Amino acid sequence: MPNITRGDRASGLLAYLVGQSTREAHHHSNAHTNPHIVAGHDAIVHDAPAGELTMDDALDIANLLDMPRRLYGTRVTVPVKEWDDALGKKVKVGERDAHVWHASLSIKADEGPLSDAKWGDIARDFVDGMGFTDADGAGSCRWVAIRHGESAGGNDHIHIAVSLVREDGEKARVHDDFRRAQRLTNELEHKYGLTVLASREQDKSTLRGVTPAELERARRDGDRVTQRDELRRRLRSSLAVATDEVSFIDQCRQHRVLVRPRFDKDNRDRVVGYSAAIVPEVIDGVRQAPIWFAGSKLDRNLGLGQLREQWQSDPPTEGDAVVFWKRRGRVEKQLEDMPSSLGKRPTSDEIRQLNGKYGETVLPDFSGVPQTASMSPAEASAFYARLSMLTERAVHGPLAETSNELAQEAQPPRRGRRGQPRVQRGDAAYSARLANRATSTSARTGWTAVFRQASRTAGAVADARRERAALVEAQRLAASTTEANAAWERWAQSMGWNDPARQGPAPVQPQTQTRAPRRGRDTDRGQGR
Repeated sequence: MPNITRGDRASGLLAYLVGQSTREAHHHSNAHTNPHIVAGHDAIVHDAPAGELTMDDALDIANLLDMPRRLYGTRVTVPVKEWDDALGKKVKVGERDAHVWHASLSIKADEGPLSDAKWGDIARDFVDGMGFTDADGAGSCRWVAIRHGESAGGNDHIHIAVSLVREDGEKARVHDDFRRAQRLTNELEHKYGLTVLASREQDKSTLRGVTPAELERARRDGDRVTQRDELRRRLRSSLAVATDEVSFIDQCRQHRVLVRPRFDKDNRDRVVGYSAAIVPEVIDGVRQAPIWFAGSKLDRNLGLGQLREQWQSDPPTEGDAVVFWKRRGRVEKQLEDMPSSLGKRPTSDEIRQLNGKYGETVLPDFSGVPQTASMSPAEASAFYARLSMLTERAVHGPLAETSNELAQEAQPPRRGRRGQPRVQRGDAAYSARLANRATSTSARTGWTAVFRQASRTAGAVADARRERAALVEAQRLAASTTEANAAWERWAQSMGWNDPARQGPAPVQPQTQTRAPRRGRDTDRGQGR
């Protein structure tokens, strides 16, 4: 918690929160049960029914919520921006109405359901803390908090709808609302004895959650996960074997990910960021428009600045990569050489790249006493994402979950602080002694060693969470890691590697050619999109 969105239809939002049609459409996964009010503005709570809400009730509440705006005619808008290829950035092309502010507050499934009374107290404190209420009443916004059962993941939650036109007809203040909501949520977690998100305690950024609109799109398109979550996995998987900017761009292509650079506003030969999108589907013979996400908005460690620090790039290598960014060109051009499907087995080149990359910083000395993990959480997250792409395919299972948990741990501070490294890197102490072992093209030897190191890193992160009393988060990571280990063993057996997770690494073998990826007609729908 929280997740914040803006819109212009109070009736549409309330119908979603209450409507029977939603319950019927989602009965198998995310049914809305017993929608009812737990708190709200006096004008709404006074007239609303105390029990389960009907669709008529939802429309009545929407009318009450929207009354000040209709009375005064106040317009609240947000800019509409579109990508400009010539400028290499988004530019404002208009405005849209956005007078309805919506936030969902949730707790983890293992915290158990809260009472209506406690959710009501939390909602009132949250709305007060966001500045939507005024002691005199004239400067207050109308709002309502609705509870309608657990989410698909079993999380107890509420939805808060706020009209951004106050009782006096003035606009409510929403500047920096996301950051203010994060800080306020941290205070409420402490106040009400809820699980405190460790990243907030450590002044870290967080992985942004999916929005209700993204969930609805995934449901409508028949996808098992949202594009945001799938794109995170593909970009992390691309990063797992990328050693520089150029190889990352190529790996994105191999993962059927479109990329477009963001240029410096004064210099078209300097790339300062990028956006990415999953290849859109073709419907009725027409390629749909891609949905773009900035890499840094998906995961701070996927931002171009963070990636360059991981690769220890310098200005000359960054300059050399510009031609490859430009070569990707428009979407139509990128699609010309895009693979028709995602690979199902690791190629010999990929194994060589992976082992070579982590051979310099990762592999422990198996001949002696086990060493402390030297793979950073960000590196381990990328490796687990790569395994997830190869083994879990369309389903985001324990490997993808472990990747997400480690990515959250690896998030850098929200604002750079002097004296602190912005990127965690692995320990290079073993590099010289283990170089030959690491760069072996024996799939069993190399992948087993790297997986063990990733597993050790996950264990070290779980231990660190326990030390800072983040017991629920530690248990969640430990459970996903245990399931990930089992998934690894099943995949290794399917590859004919004879349970490598239970053995020490085999002696280094001469270079061997692995089988090429099997060709198929997989589409992105079935690969998580």
